[in-house]
Amino acid sequence: MFKIVRREEMAQGTVVLNEIEAPLIAKKAKPGQFVILKANETGERIPLTMAEADPQKGTITVIYMVVGKSTAIFKELKVGDGYMDIIGPLGKPTHLEKIGKVVCVGGGTGVAVLHPITRAARGSGLEERFQNLPALPESSQLKEVRRISITAVGDLWSQKDLTEDQSKSLWEEVGRQVFSGDIRIGNLEFVIQTTDEPKSRMVHCVSEKGGLPMTGDERFGRFSFLSLGNNHINDFSSAGMNDTRRFLDGLGIAHAGASRADREEDSFPILTRNGIKVALLSYSFTLNGLSMEEGLERGVNLVRFNALKDEDYDPSLIHRDIATARERGADLIVCCNHWGLDFECFPPPRLVKRAHDLIDAGVDIIVGHHPHVINPVDIYEAKDGRKGLILYSLGNMALFSFPRAIAKMGMVADITVEAGIDTTGARKVLVTGCSLMPTYLSMKTGPDRNAYRILPLFREAENIRQGNPPPYLSRGDARRILSLEALFRKRFVQKNLTYR
Repeated sequence: MFKIVRREEMAQGTVVLNEIEAPLIAKKAKPGQFVILKANETGERIPLTMAEADPQKGTITVIYMVVGKSTAIFKELKVGDGYMDIIGPLGKPTHLEKIGKVVCVGGGTGVAVLHPITRAARGSGLEERFQNLPALPESSQLKEVRRISITAVGDLWSQKDLTEDQSKSLWEEVGRQVFSGDIRIGNLEFVIQTTDEPKSRMVHCVSEKGGLPMTGDERFGRFSFLSLGNNHINDFSSAGMNDTRRFLDGLGIAHAGASRADREEDSFPILTRNGIKVALLSYSFTLNGLSMEEGLERGVNLVRFNALKDEDYDPSLIHRDIATARERGADLIVCCNHWGLDFECFPPPRLVKRAHDLIDAGVDIIVGHHPHVINPVDIYEAKDGRKGLILYSLGNMALFSFPRAIAKMGMVADITVEAGIDTTGARKVLVTGCSLMPTYLSMKTGPDRNAYRILPLFREAENIRQGNPPPYLSRGDARRILSLEALFRKRFVQKNLTYR
């Protein structure tokens, strides 16, 4: 028997903590692993992530929600009672770099939504770096200045019930900010499919009608570029990729990251605004294990950004595209990278190094996505003196399916780019400004339809504090907005950036 030595009830008894004597498991357990518990001879086996393991005390700690018969039986166990069987530790441990004690609490085997790691890896120096960013160059360095703005957002995820006639409120509160840029960038993390009988290998496929709201709003405008280099672009094989490209072509939206053929040459666009030519590149670290079809093995731009070992990371594809972009006359190179770790609020040190190397190689701006939570911004001075802007993750712009509050937060980046003549008479193109607007995802359920809104976090928080919450906010939304605003100001406000 595995005796319970400590028991706590939380959330009005719906969540229960058990500290259990299991010395052999506690001795071998590592962060991110789980155990399987069985209360009695006829009980069901339940997998639970270990919240903590103490090899000195010989105990493990699990936290579970009471949702069915088996967890109801677990709840009846008191201090001194025990579980009949516990098997573990099981599962692959979380990869940690220069890190201290970490506790991850999850709802079961394989659940991605663990408690986010909101502090940088101890000893890595990342938090200090991000809090002391160097300043971007000033436009006063240039003469005959031409200026453009680039707005960028994070993940855009389809909702099957969010069709055009149900999306009037989606962009209403942020549309002017998102679509005000001369170039507007987002990450399209789903596939359009038009066949009569979809045979999607995963769930992230919708019709053209379902995908249209994520591309913009006729009142404010649409994205001018959508990144297709992500882990869901292959969910419907080449048919889905081709349908998605045709759909975007029909809307006049440029794209990159996925090709109709096996790695089309020059498969990225260069957009010209106010005389400044901007190349837009796109890459993904994975396709979720779904292989490309024969003859299309290189149909998606794959770069193993997250590789644990440097010898497994090969950025040569990006380097070739940088050279091609310069040959085609690009003044500025924007690289959209699908990378990073789910629900971690700081990039791992190896990713920071690889981002810096890409700036050294000629990239000017990196727009990151995939973690589903926001990450800090980085300003890095390249070896040639340029200052590159790195947005490691802009979080979720429109992704309503994750329940955790922090996954409801995203950012709109408004980036200023200026071109002019420097004191030597040479033409220079500089990134001179970055303003960030945190956002909140609100979904209000109704008897016939759900109302989806993307809201400016700071504005709504101030309205709530003034006693003037808008009618579309629930009490739960109001609480979460105030909590997220406090978290953002404490963890993500950085020197030499502006916020709105």
